[in-house]
Amino acid sequence: MTPAFEFGPVTEADFDELVALRIRVMRVSLERLGRFDPATAALRFRSTFRPADTRRILVDGEAAGCIGYWPASDGGDDGEGDGQAMRIEHFYLAEKFQRLGLGSAVLRRLFDEAPPQATRLRVGALRDSDANCFYLRNGFVKVSEDESDIAYERPRLPASMPVLTGGCLCGAMRYTASPTHRGGYDCHCRMCQLAFGNTRAAFINLRNHEVQWTANPPTLYASSKFAQRGFCGHCGPPLSFECLASEHMDLSVGSLDDPAAITPTTHFAVESRIANWHADDGPPGERLDEHLQLTERWKASYGAGVEPGAGATRQT
Repeated sequence: MTPAFEFGPVTEADFDELVALRIRVMRVSLERLGRFDPATAALRFRSTFRPADTRRILVDGEAAGCIGYWPASDGGDDGEGDGQAMRIEHFYLAEKFQRLGLGSAVLRRLFDEAPPQATRLRVGALRDSDANCFYLRNGFVKVSEDESDIAYERPRLPASMPVLTGGCLCGAMRYTASPTHRGGYDCHCRMCQLAFGNTRAAFINLRNHEVQWTANPPTLYASSKFAQRGFCGHCGPPLSFECLASEHMDLSVGSLDDPAAITPTTHFAVESRIANWHADDGPPGERLDEHLQLTERWKASYGAGVEPGAGATRQT
């Protein structure tokens, strides 16, 4: 479950602590690029450090991370702009608070608190860092890139945006959905391949309360000890996936009345991807074992030595 959090103030006296957090969080990505240099990292942090516009992220009083947030200039850099774009800087979460849904919750809070005239968020990510998958999963789109960084934007969805609708083949099961984004992902895990009878499963992830079943609810199949899949018991198509006690769920993109409304942004469980059925379409990929919260669910349900997948569920 995503931990509850609150924002706290930042002062100039917090600089050393926050730059140390930046170095810890970015070290792996920078080493991968051959660019890890603590002194340079500190200088870059100092060049855009604005204490009054930076917040601590606190979970039960513990420092979980930080984020900077202020109006972007017309060019997308730091500075005072017209307020229509807000820039995110220095968004770092300590390792123990990553992959718990906290980062997504922080982004939602920023949009909720943004001034009415703010129509989009801007952010930059180091090329080849895990942050790229994170921002794409949360509805950001790439707008530019250079040899070291990628720039992203995410529009603020207008309140008048129509809800999504969908259902099964025979029409017995229908739903409406009101996600705050339009980004989907392809899951390549073996369980989804079997559940869909396909080489992958296309999903959009959203919060449970954003889905309303307007006709019959789906029939549920417990595909593991911690998750269930929804389908039509009459005509058969897969409709949903959710982990028990989670605040989020997935809807199958193919069950939407307008699947084209969703844009694919990432590939998940790429270690199970079927190579001769895959064409490089641009979005980055993530391995299942890189998703800490999901791997912990597997261990809690099937033991520390479990190999996630259908083999584990069929042995119990």
